[in-house]
Order: sequence, then structure tokens, then C-alpha cells
Amino acid sequence: MFGTDLPSTRAARPFRTGDRDLVVRVLGSELAERALSANARAFYGLHSEEA
Repeated sequence: MFGTDLPSTRAARPFRTGDRDLVVRVLGSELAERALSANARAFYGLHSEEA
């Protein structure tokens, strides 16, 4: 699961869409999908739209 305090009032700049894109580039699409979506869905017992 991915956690953040964004939009943080202490951040040098506000959150940008490119920040999410950076996560995808660094982790790759499969791990980014898990970090940004699948892990949280599993934790809260939600089902994927694909299932």
C-alpha cells in the first residue's frame, strides 16, 4: 500500500501528476499498480473492476 501526506503544507511544491508518473517509471507498471491501487483494494476487501 502506498502512503503519503500529500498534499503536504511543508512540501516545497504541491503534488503534480508527474509525481505519479515518476512512481510508475521507477517501479514499473506492475509494481506501481500494486503500490497505488491493488494493495489498498486488498487491504480494504474491495474487488477489482476486472474480477
